[in-house]
Amino acid sequence: MNISRIIYLSSLSLLMLTLTACSKENSNTQTIDTPAIETENISAPSDDKANEEILFPVRKDGQWGYINKNGELVVKPQFNRAFTFSNGLGRVGIFGKGLGFINSKGEFVIKPHFDEASDFSEGLAAAKESYNGKAGYINKAGQYVIKPHFDSANAFSTDIEGLAIVQMGKKYLCIDKTGKIVKRERQYKRFAEGLIPNHILPMNKFGYSDKEGRIIIEPRFDDATYFCSQSGLARVVMNGKYGYIDKAGNYVIKPQFDYAEDCFTEGMSVVNIGGKWTGNHFDGKGKRGYVDSNGKIAIEPKFDRAESFNHGLALIEIDGKIGYIDKTGKYIWEPTK
Repeated sequence: MNISRIIYLSSLSLLMLTLTACSKENSNTQTIDTPAIETENISAPSDDKANEEILFPVRKDGQWGYINKNGELVVKPQFNRAFTFSNGLGRVGIFGKGLGFINSKGEFVIKPHFDEASDFSEGLAAAKESYNGKAGYINKAGQYVIKPHFDSANAFSTDIEGLAIVQMGKKYLCIDKTGKIVKRERQYKRFAEGLIPNHILPMNKFGYSDKEGRIIIEPRFDDATYFCSQSGLARVVMNGKYGYIDKAGNYVIKPQFDYAEDCFTEGMSVVNIGGKWTGNHFDGKGKRGYVDSNGKIAIEPKFDRAESFNHGLALIEIDGKIGYIDKTGKYIWEPTK
């Protein structure tokens, strides 16, 4: 089994399914290169309960372990892969065995034997025991509560109202936590700001309409995304530069970045200075930092890679080394390999 292959395929399938399942949305897809590293959104926000300890994966001497939010090593590096804790459990990988789940003491709660698995969300995790097998959903005891019969399965998401995206044959569907297929029009909570980006032809420009189809913001952007509920802003592109607008269509942050994340997390968004676009492909070069919702550079772009903030910390990478910073840019964990 190849853990790296699993990670790559899981990331790719999640991205594509999120864009295509449950309803149709803007299909103007762009691709972005990031520095090569064996990770899969390991600092993406999780839905842990307040009383569950949040641990963050770190790599040292080629092995993965966990730190707490104070930067203290609490689970010694011993795994070939590790992911941010979710629902009180951490997903880890061991070459030759597979993916399993540990508690905050580093003890296996679910032994590693899955070829593919998602993080826990809504108390369930998608899991597949063999690459060519079927996927189902397990509980935190490792027992299947939705039997494996999907070709692929993704974690339950609060962005689509607690549903999960699955594949059956050539169809992508939404299911609830009982495994029942749910037919619905997708309206992500994350983007529940009432305006929808529209690609207007033959102008080849993006604007915004309301749910009744009335034009609210005239089409004038080269690209546009949904409004983010955390900031009330939407990312737009003009002449290859990224910025943000409010719901009146006014620039809050003028287009000036070579790349910017579509949504603010914990008051900040990742931006990129430098790098080059070729068609719809961004080479991922340049440096990354953070901007606040007022457009002020909060943390200077100096990282080769930067992830969204999660519980006050953000994963960054410099020269192939992984570290964590707080919202002031101070290292909580110095970059290590």
